[in-house]
Amino acid sequence: MIKEFNISNHLYEIYLKEKSVWRVAKLVGLSGQRVHYWLKKGGHKLNNTNWTTKEDELLIEYYGKQKYQDGDWLNEIANKLNRTRAGIACRANELGLTSHIRPLSIKGKDDLSKKAVIRWQVKPNPSFLKNHIVGRVITQEHRDNISKAGLGRKKSRESIMKMMKTKHERNTLTPIRKKATWKAGKAKDLGNIHFRSKWERNYARFLNYLIKNKHIVKWEYEIDVFWFEKIKRGVVSYKPDFKVHNLDGSIEYHEVKGWMDSRSKTKIKRMAKYHPKVILQVIDTNVYKDIKNKLSRLIENWEY
Repeated sequence: MIKEFNISNHLYEIYLKEKSVWRVAKLVGLSGQRVHYWLKKGGHKLNNTNWTTKEDELLIEYYGKQKYQDGDWLNEIANKLNRTRAGIACRANELGLTSHIRPLSIKGKDDLSKKAVIRWQVKPNPSFLKNHIVGRVITQEHRDNISKAGLGRKKSRESIMKMMKTKHERNTLTPIRKKATWKAGKAKDLGNIHFRSKWERNYARFLNYLIKNKHIVKWEYEIDVFWFEKIKRGVVSYKPDFKVHNLDGSIEYHEVKGWMDSRSKTKIKRMAKYHPKVILQVIDTNVYKDIKNKLSRLIENWEY
C-alpha cells in the first residue's frame, strides 16, 4: 500500500505541473490509461473536462482583450484557467472565438517554419523531397524510379471490391465537402436522411408528393449498389440516388444530376452496358427545373 501511495503521489506531483495525463505518461514512460488508473486509485482529483459557465465567460473575456492577441497569451490563459493549451484552443473554437482556418500572423508563420526546420533535423525527410525543398531539381531518373515503384503496387480485384463495399456501407464513397455550393445535409421532414444536395432533398419531397397522390408506392435512398464485374480500375460500381417502387410492381432508379462530370457519364454508360435490364432515369437540370416551376408551390418544405 505504501508503494502504491508513493507512486500515485509522485505521478500527481508531475500532473499538477503538466496538467495532462498524456504528458505525464510520456515523461514517466507509461501509457496514459495507466497513469489515469494510478491517479484515480490515489484519490486525486483530475481536471474536469466539462466547462462551467464561469469558465466560458472568463475565456470569452480573455480572448476579447487586446493584450491576448500577441505573444504567448495562450499559455497565460491556460495557467489562469488551469487547463491545457489544447483544451483552451478547442473550447475557443467551439464558442466561435477562433477558427482553425483563420489566417496566420507573421509571427505564427515564423514559428511554424522554425518547428518545421527542427522536425526535419530530428527526422530527415526523403531524399527526393529534400532535393526539392533546397531548390535542386529532381532528376528524370528519380522520377522514373518513383513511377516504377508505383506501377509495381497493383491491387487485386478482391481488395478493390472489399474497399468499395466498405465505402458503400459507411457512406463514405463521396466525401462531404463543407464549402460546396450544393448544400449537403439532413432534413427533418425527410426522416433525417443525409442527402448530398438540396436538389436531392427537393426531389425526395417531389417523390413524397407522388406517393401522396398515389402515383408511386414508395422510394428508398441509395439502397442498392450495382457492380461492374469486368472492370478492374476506375469506376467499378454505381449507387443510384433513388429506388422508386411503381404501382404496377416495377422498379426504377432515379439519379439527380445537376452537373454531369466525366465520372458520372462513365457510371451511366457502364450501367447501361452491364445492367441493361435496370431502368435508370437521369433527373438533369431541365427535368428538375420543370418540376420546380410547375409543382414547387404545391410541395411542402421545398427549398429555394
